[in-house]
This record gives sequence, C-alpha cells and structure tokens, in this order.
Amino acid sequence: MFPADHKKHQDIERSKRNLMDFNKLPNALIIGAAKSGTTSLYSLLAEHKDVFVSKKKETWFFSNDDSFKKGGDWYQETYFAEAAGQAVRMEASPPYLLFSDKVAPRIKEFYQGHPLKFIAIFRDPTERAYSNYWHHVRLGHEPLSFPDAIRAEASRLEKDWQAIQYHGKPRFGYFQGGRYASQLKPYLNLFSRDQFFFLLQEDLQKDFEKRMAELLSFLEIDKTQTLMPALKNESTSPRNKGIANLYAWLQTVEAGNRSLSFVTKRLRKLIRERFTWDTFRYPPMDNEIEKYLRSQYLDEVKELELLINRDLSAWYFSKAS
Repeated sequence: MFPADHKKHQDIERSKRNLMDFNKLPNALIIGAAKSGTTSLYSLLAEHKDVFVSKKKETWFFSNDDSFKKGGDWYQETYFAEAAGQAVRMEASPPYLLFSDKVAPRIKEFYQGHPLKFIAIFRDPTERAYSNYWHHVRLGHEPLSFPDAIRAEASRLEKDWQAIQYHGKPRFGYFQGGRYASQLKPYLNLFSRDQFFFLLQEDLQKDFEKRMAELLSFLEIDKTQTLMPALKNESTSPRNKGIANLYAWLQTVEAGNRSLSFVTKRLRKLIRERFTWDTFRYPPMDNEIEKYLRSQYLDEVKELELLINRDLSAWYFSKAS
C-alpha cells in the first residue's frame, strides 16, 4: 500500500469510528455462559423501562471475525440504532465467554475506557454440557452418543479450530464450554472486578427478588420496578425439519437485513403459532459419564468459587453418589 493510500485508509477507519456514539452502543454485556439462563436473563431485563436490548439477542459482534471487521458503526446501526437515551443498552452473546482469549482484548480496545459492565451467569458445568449436547442433537447436528461426543471432543475441536475460532461459533465443545474459570480470567485480567456481576442459573428461581435487586443496583437503574421470573429457551424439537430450517434461515435474514426484519419477525411468529414444536425431554445422564465429568471439572469449579465468591460445592460430586 502506497503512503497516500495508507493515509486514506487510516482516514476512512477514523471516520468510521467517529460515527459511533457510545451513548447508543451497549454499556452492559451478558457474556455467558451458554445454556445457563442467558435468554431468561436477557428477556426479563428487556422488560425494564431503563434498559434497551439489541433487536437480536446474540449479535456475536466481538466473537465473529466477519462481523467485527465491519466496525463499530455497523454494530451500532444494525443493533442499537433505536436506542434513545436509556441508562442501559445491552446485548447477550454467550460466545463472548467461550472465546474470551480473543474477545476480551477486542472489547478492551474497542471501548477505550468508556463505561462498560459485564454480567455472567453460570450453571453446573456437567449439566450444562449435557444440555448443550442435546441441543445439538435436536437440531440434527450431533450424530454421536454423549460419551462418544465427549471422547471425540478434543480431536473435533483441533480439526476445526481455525474455522470455529474465526466464526466464533461454539460447536462440539460440550466439555470446553464449562471451563468457566479459565474463560473468565482473560476478562478479569483486563477489566476491574467491580465491572462484573455474577449469577448462577438457580438464582433465577431461588432468591430471585434478592438477586434481581442486586443486579439492578449494579446496573444503577430503578430498583422499584418488579421483574418477573422468566424461563425462556425451553428445549423443543421441531415436528417438521423443513419448517425448522426455514425458521432458522429467517433468523439470519432478520439479523442481516434491517429492511426485512419486520417481515421475518412476523413470519417466524406465524411459524411458531402454526407449527408449534414439541417440548423436548432428554433422558437422564448416565451415572458413569456424570462422575467422570464432575471429576474433570472439579479444579475449575473450585477456582471459579474463588473468582466469583460463591459456594459451588453442589457441583463437586454426582447427584447419584
């Protein structure tokens, strides 16, 4: 690149950044973990009058290389253009925790000291791994049994890691997705501890009012508004795979084309109403694989206890022990 071209490129990049308005961009991120209650948390906070949430829950902006290359102005215009002075602007992308090694530094550089808060919600990692596995089974992505998938995980990830990392797409990492302490540390190394609020999935059922009051206080928004418990993202299985594929395609169109978002939302709602999916109940986990996973997670769980200052001893041993 010639010097003049290089300067022109710098000017273009600078002008793009100047289009960004940090009063519209998110100042709170739900960073994960996947299958731990992020959808429920996102949905109940969306009801608060002081909160603006992205039109699409999971933008994957900081984890997907293609999206990140589009820049902050694209991020703002695509997901936060309608933000109008709300105290909290928020999105929820679980891959931000899973791919923390690359995401945390990106967020640090992007915000350049602008106010930002993080919310992370965790679930018993063994149960999370099993739930995530069945999520992929019901979508038709996983042909292996759960024990075989766990055994194959390292080789699968190694084989496809470059593409997985590039797209920021969590696939086949059932065990990997529960290594919360390892994933959290890149954030804690770059950001102040007081920028984080930690929850457990069970907080959405037990001590709900207390935990929500603490969360609203952390976000510095009206604590008098009542938030109702919400259990979203219940596992379902499509009655018709073709309809399920159409539903998934409409989601990608909605995310990528703002002019079609109204139409695709209406179509997705119609599909939901006319082609209701069956609630999916997966079988209990095999005792031996459960014991194995808990033993493998034990050091991570104990480290997470120290990082978030919560008692996680219920995650140590098999429920059948």
